[in-house]
Amino acid sequence: MIVNKESLVEQIGDDVTYFAEILSQEMIRLHGVDRLFDDTNVLQFVVLKLSIKWIDLCLDHRFKRKYPRCLDNSDVALLSCATNSSVYKHLSDNLLSDKQIIMAALKCYGYRDAGGYHRVGHNLDILRDIPQQLNAKYALLAVKMNGSALKHVANKTNNITMEAIMQNGNAFQYATEEQKNTRLIRATAFKENNSLINSNRFRTYCSPEEIIKYKRDKKREDTHQEDLVMSGY
Repeated sequence: MIVNKESLVEQIGDDVTYFAEILSQEMIRLHGVDRLFDDTNVLQFVVLKLSIKWIDLCLDHRFKRKYPRCLDNSDVALLSCATNSSVYKHLSDNLLSDKQIIMAALKCYGYRDAGGYHRVGHNLDILRDIPQQLNAKYALLAVKMNGSALKHVANKTNNITMEAIMQNGNAFQYATEEQKNTRLIRATAFKENNSLINSNRFRTYCSPEEIIKYKRDKKREDTHQEDLVMSGY
């Protein structure tokens, strides 16, 4: 069954009709509708069934009012964050510090953006939502998953910044001023994304010689890519 946000919200009012579509009649008979989500196995089944759309259901105000503790179980929270990392910031404080849950959220390859759209990729904002005292512990993993997570790194060491721009050259914008003025940092960022030479924010930190070199290198690479396209590769 394919479930979208609209159908979830429309059908929440009738639990029996809605949940009969995704749960077995045995589950509904055994637990009853009112206590359906008191059982961890039922919750995990629903998370797996709805996948990335689970967040649309568990955050709907009517559903939250009826099942306010549906994310309080650590196993359910872990599975939820491994399915859609945006669930992480909605967990209780004690679960936000759970190592397994943090790792699952950082490594998850799907999230819900600020506009409510489901995206494929690693969520750069997980590091922002992790308790501040744990920022340094998970900063390196966060930037390895998504270089732009450098935006939320409290202590931007050269090692972490280098890892970030090797993953995503655009992370250069989040480097410290001292790092932006380091030629190796600029060269690494350009190597990962040569379109940076078109940005004034990048060129500001480059010497005239670097600009000439990077423009020449980009032109060479663009020509090479065009040749590959023309040859059918």
